Amino acid sequence: PRRPNPAASTPAARDTSNRDRPNASVVIPNRCNDAHDCSLATADHWLKTNRPPLLSNPQFQKSGLLLIVFDESVDTDHNHGGGHVAMVAVGPKVKRGFVSSTFYRHENLLSTVCSTLVLFGCPGAGNSSAPMADLFGTSQRQVVVDLNESVPYPPQGPHPPSAPTP
Repeated sequence: PRRPNPAASTPAARDTSNRDRPNASVVIPNRCNDAHDCSLATADHWLKTNRPPLLSNPQFQKSGLLLIVFDESVDTDHNHGGGHVAMVAVGPKVKRGFVSSTFYRHENLLSTVCSTLVLFGCPGAGNSSAPMADLFGTSQRQVVVDLNESVPYPPQGPHPPSAPTP
């Protein structure tokens, strides 16, 4: 006999099977799938398995934004509080093949997320940091940037959106 799949009864699984997506979500793989405790091949397999359903969704293809952020650099890179951290942006309004020459920090990523969601406030240093507006352009799909340092919290007041909304 087939056992029920408890994950299939979660709201996210129901949304996926109904081809619905929330307006915003955060997906964080477990410590093996994020390559902390397992190989990069394991993390790559997780991305190859979990990205296609999102990228093929018509709602995502119209206005989605996927940000894949690697939270660590090599142990010997101590520049700017922790070294270079790679980020890949994917979406219909992201410039394809673009590599930003702008020096960004994590608070710029936070400001970009707040602006994309059209929030009128942003936590911590994201509130006073510029969004990564250079990532967006005509109907393109992928960007790679380096992020540096951490984001303090709590919020410090309102910050109007200024990045293009994907």
